[in-house]
Amino acid sequence: MEGPPEDRPHAIPADPPASTAPASDKASPDKASSAQPVADTAAPHFELVAEGLSDAGSRRSASITVTAKNVGQRSATVALRGRMLSLLVDGPDGRFECLEEAARHAIPKDNYRKIGAGDSVSLTVMLAEVCDPGTFERPGLYRVTPTLHAIADGSEHQLTAWTGEITAPKPTLVRIQSGDLPYHKAAPAAVKTESLGPRLEEVAREGSP
Repeated sequence: MEGPPEDRPHAIPADPPASTAPASDKASPDKASSAQPVADTAAPHFELVAEGLSDAGSRRSASITVTAKNVGQRSATVALRGRMLSLLVDGPDGRFECLEEAARHAIPKDNYRKIGAGDSVSLTVMLAEVCDPGTFERPGLYRVTPTLHAIADGSEHQLTAWTGEITAPKPTLVRIQSGDLPYHKAAPAAVKTESLGPRLEEVAREGSP
């Protein structure tokens, strides 16, 4: 028989279960990822390609042609000129660097053009006008790697122009046929060689039965 209610043992209530809901002050993965900037894969982007070979009678007539192509998916307003090219030259007398011409004045508004996706523009530069005297004085083969420095942003004309620096992945081979310096740095000289007699006798012995 059970005793009076006041004599029965009281049950101790259990602690409430810990909440498994995420804290409100912690950012969810979706919110964290949305804060990161998204790259514009369709934005205009240019690549530079140099011609493979250029043949010139002398340094005064030597030139190279490069092509800047918009490989992006949208058109771009841009100002590209030959004076924006710098050249890295490897030749018979070593390595030379021909710097791009410094901008002395603003580019006229009509020099800006719209280059559509997949379209290109070609630039030709005379090497004697870009490089210092002595760079192409010797006849021979030169490797010329161009870099385009597109720095005109169009702000002076309330335009938004594409800017960037791009280098051709392969150089142009420039052959200079004649120059003010001789083809060889030193006159050819006879070189004394060892007699081939002993070696021929050894080969004859090896071939005999």
